[in-house]
Amino acid sequence: MRRWGLAGLGLLLGLLLAELILRLFFPRVHSAQEMLDNRPAMFLASDHLPFELAPRFVGRLRGPEFRTEIRLNSQGYRGPECVPGSILCIGDSFTFGHGVEEGQTWVRLLGSRLGRPVINAGYHGALYPDGYLVYLTREGLRLKPSEVVVALFVGNDLDDATLPPRTQDGWTRVDAEGLPLATTDPSSEVYEGRLIRRGAWLPKVPLLRHSRLLNLFWGERRRLRGRAIYETPWTPRVEEKMRVLRELLAAMQRRCRAAGVPLRVVLIPQLAQVGRTDLGYPQQRLGQILRDLGIPFLDLLGRMQTGDYYAGDQHWNAAGHARAAGALGDWLSQP
Repeated sequence: MRRWGLAGLGLLLGLLLAELILRLFFPRVHSAQEMLDNRPAMFLASDHLPFELAPRFVGRLRGPEFRTEIRLNSQGYRGPECVPGSILCIGDSFTFGHGVEEGQTWVRLLGSRLGRPVINAGYHGALYPDGYLVYLTREGLRLKPSEVVVALFVGNDLDDATLPPRTQDGWTRVDAEGLPLATTDPSSEVYEGRLIRRGAWLPKVPLLRHSRLLNLFWGERRRLRGRAIYETPWTPRVEEKMRVLRELLAAMQRRCRAAGVPLRVVLIPQLAQVGRTDLGYPQQRLGQILRDLGIPFLDLLGRMQTGDYYAGDQHWNAAGHARAAGALGDWLSQP
């Protein structure tokens, strides 16, 4: 019994020492509580999407590599009030501008470059293409845009295909074609106004959520997943998810055509892909899908540079947004 007690004490002291080392020498490693405190409490529950953005929210987003202000307009969009005839830009955190000021986002820079109004609909379709379709149908096209740009990040948007089945399981209402009218996200939830992974217990335990060691372990465990999109050939499960993605993109195209609005797609690479020649398989397959559907697209994989991303956070920094806006501006300016 004494031996077990000494072993337990040794383990406890080791964990405490590891926690101390992280706090003293690895300031970029945060606890779950610190991560919650650093995120803006701008998310609300929704009856047709995993979340909505709070109108007129003002707050800050903080990280080891940035401090940015988040300010939403009366409709919950980041940027000026929405006006008809705008370019509607739909996407996730890369479109919203995670880690940069609103004036530095590729959406705002694109509008300035083209001299046209833009709407930053980052997060308005939640995080995945099924939500993008629901948003486009229910709200986006009602804003009367002049054209629609959907930004697909070869990360969240496709990594989700490698997780346990969720896409069709989360469609709570469907139309006559079997496509979503409302969707939930079994992989995330709104907690205290922030978005966390569904079922994550660590942020909800008062004492443990202050541990940087536990949060580091939990984060590394999650990062071990999601590599199947780079493996060739794709597994049957990933192929099935891509079939669903094709249906969603085709439906977006039909909705836009019915409204007389052009649809374009931009493919955003992960940092891990930049400068590599062996990790472009997802873009190759997505490009083929888009060509088959007749949807114009721009692949940014060969254009982005490593320095365009925050090394730790792995979102675009201001230089990355500027580079993307330049490429998009040139592309959209073509006759």
